Amino acid sequence: MKKIVKALLLLSSFLFFQKSVHAQTMESPLKIYDLNPGVENDSSVSSEGKFRLYVNFKLSDPSLADSVFFSFGTTEGSKDVVTETGNFSKKGSVYSLKVQGPSYEVINTEVSCRLKIKKKELSDCKYLTLVAKDKSGLYTNALTLRIN
Repeated sequence: MKKIVKALLLLSSFLFFQKSVHAQTMESPLKIYDLNPGVENDSSVSSEGKFRLYVNFKLSDPSLADSVFFSFGTTEGSKDVVTETGNFSKKGSVYSLKVQGPSYEVINTEVSCRLKIKKKELSDCKYLTLVAKDKSGLYTNALTLRIN
C-alpha cells in the first residue's frame, strides 16, 4: 500500500511540474507587430530637457490587451535606461491606451502614443523593446528596435 501511495505522489508531482513548466512557456494569443518609433521636435517639451518620442505599433486583437511595457536599454531587450507601462481600457466600443497621463485611442489595430523621455535617457539608450500582457496574464512576443 505504501508503494502505491508513493508512486501516486511521485506521479502527481511529476504531472504538476510538467503543467507548471508548460504554463511558464505559454505565449499569449495576442501579438504586437510593426513597431515604428520616432522623435518629435516639440519646443515646449525640449525646453524641459525632454523629448517627445512617438511610438506606433499594432495589436492582433485589442480586446485581448491589458498592458504594454516600453523598455529602453543599452542592449537589445534590456531595460536598463528607463521603462514605462501603459494600460489598455475600453469605453463603449472604443479601446484606448493610457501611458504617462494621456489616453490614446486604438484605431482598428493601430496604437499611436507619445512618451516623454529625458534627453540624457534618449542619448543613453540604443534600443526600444515592447512587450504586451493580455487579460489572462500571458505575455506577447517582444518587439525590439534600434533607435540610436
